[in-house]
Amino acid sequence: MKTTRTRTLAHLAATLLLGFGIVAGLFAGAATPASAASAVSGCFVWDTGTAYANQPVHLQQQSRGRWTTIRSGKTNSRGCATFTRTPTNANLRLLGSVAFGDSNIGMAVYQGTSGYYARPGNGTVATGTGTVRLVQCVPGLYGYCAGLA
Repeated sequence: MKTTRTRTLAHLAATLLLGFGIVAGLFAGAATPASAASAVSGCFVWDTGTAYANQPVHLQQQSRGRWTTIRSGKTNSRGCATFTRTPTNANLRLLGSVAFGDSNIGMAVYQGTSGYYARPGNGTVATGTGTVRLVQCVPGLYGYCAGLA
């Protein structure tokens, strides 16, 4: 039983990693440029319009056409986050990303990017408000996909 559960969890993890890669590719061209930045701030809302409060947020840097996470944190109670002392030689954006569930109830992945990205340079840039929505659902053992309560 334990071996089967371990294999199921490993399969679920591999599926999610593949899904994150696909989703990251989909979002790669979604943002438009803002001003230059040495600090980046932005906000997120759920697709229901409520604040993406106290949830994971990632600072991403563009390199060779791909976005990679360079730092992570959490949004505040209003769904906003600021990263300071950011690289000044690359495009930067914010990514809100969270997964809910497990192998029994299924896994739901929610993601969204900031409306704009910051170009290389100095200064503080507000990247706008992004919307976090369901991007992937992996049904669990019971055939369901976990979701927001």
